[in-house]
Amino acid sequence: MRLILSSLIVLSVLVVGISQASAYDGDIRVLSSPKDDTIGTTYHYEFFLKNAVPTPNEMVNVKLLDNQDNILDEFLVNVDSAPTLVEDADEIWKFDFSIDTSKYDLLTDVEYTVQVTFEDKTVKRPMVVYPTLEQSIIDAGNAKAENTLQSSITLPIPEWIRNIFVFYANDQISDIELINAIQYLIDAKILKV
Repeated sequence: MRLILSSLIVLSVLVVGISQASAYDGDIRVLSSPKDDTIGTTYHYEFFLKNAVPTPNEMVNVKLLDNQDNILDEFLVNVDSAPTLVEDADEIWKFDFSIDTSKYDLLTDVEYTVQVTFEDKTVKRPMVVYPTLEQSIIDAGNAKAENTLQSSITLPIPEWIRNIFVFYANDQISDIELINAIQYLIDAKILKV
């Protein structure tokens, strides 16, 4: 019985040692990642694994996260089947992927996260999308129109100006008198057109 128990202890120590030894001790690094771009474009990322010896068809997990770390998308990417030598004679294993921003209902000017995981290592890269030039122009025009409308409505309309339109509605003044009253308000810079 003691022999079986001691054999089980030795076996469990070996299993723990093997699982700890198999952890990836290299780095996931970025070769290139996109600068901030506009909504609807495709972001292309290039990463590499340093000090790794992936098996054929090894996969890297990629997640697109919102600003509260909710998963918007998750997919697997193949690591290259052959290593590439870099300047310092280290072998790196490249992988790349694209994220088409038109596939998602992304908000502009909000930071999203691209998270890459290989074995026990994870790297995160920020991703911000901006509105297109056309949308920026439309948004700026809408904001200006809304501000103008709000500022003109928030001012109280004097009683005597209201009375002009009441008199007109009750046929107490003519069309010409109404037009002259409006023209006076414009000339006196009381009413902006």
